[in-house]
Amino acid sequence: MNIGKFLLTALASCLGIFLAGGALIFIGGMGLAKTIAESGNTVKQAKPNTVLELKFDSSIPEQTNNIPINTFSLEQNKVLGLQNIKEVIEHAKTDDNIKGILLNLSGVMTGNATASVLRDAVKDFKSSDKFVVAYSNAYDQGSYYMASSANKVFVSPVGGMDFRGFSAQIPFFKDMLDRLGIKMQIYYAGQFKSATEPFRLNKMSEQSKMQTREYLNGMYQIFLEDISE
Repeated sequence: MNIGKFLLTALASCLGIFLAGGALIFIGGMGLAKTIAESGNTVKQAKPNTVLELKFDSSIPEQTNNIPINTFSLEQNKVLGLQNIKEVIEHAKTDDNIKGILLNLSGVMTGNATASVLRDAVKDFKSSDKFVVAYSNAYDQGSYYMASSANKVFVSPVGGMDFRGFSAQIPFFKDMLDRLGIKMQIYYAGQFKSATEPFRLNKMSEQSKMQTREYLNGMYQIFLEDISE
């Protein structure tokens, strides 16, 4: 009988601890969610004669915070996505307190497609007769492509510029597979079937070189025309 009472008491105690812990976790989670929501909804008002600085020193996802989340960190570092950055630039165009934009292009980490979208947004901003200034410690051709949309382009006195055109690198695996004794089962018909070449050849075929050269030349021509404007 005493054993039964002891087990009931122990079970009740465990249940109480479990319920109390669950309640604490729920309350803490609600508080954290509220804090995150409130911080996300806070809109900062620009002061008169503000210059909007845009830095592109981290990868730009398509949507805000569309990146892997560190579940062991409580820091909520907001990573703006491409669409939200466009909205910021569009808002700055109509905000009388914002007089211009500084493009901080040191360490740009973005591809040509994203750079082109941002560049078009900056060009649209300039139609409001507000200024755009670009600066970088050093330019590669990607960062200079974005800088060319500004009214003025500055570089560090000890900086430089690296401009070399477009290229493509294609890895080939046939020798490695042969050494490992792995035989690929490849099916293709006709020419210009470069998708399978890394597994059946040791270098680019003439057809692959031709098609690669064609699309690179086309992309590079558009790139140069955009800059020359």
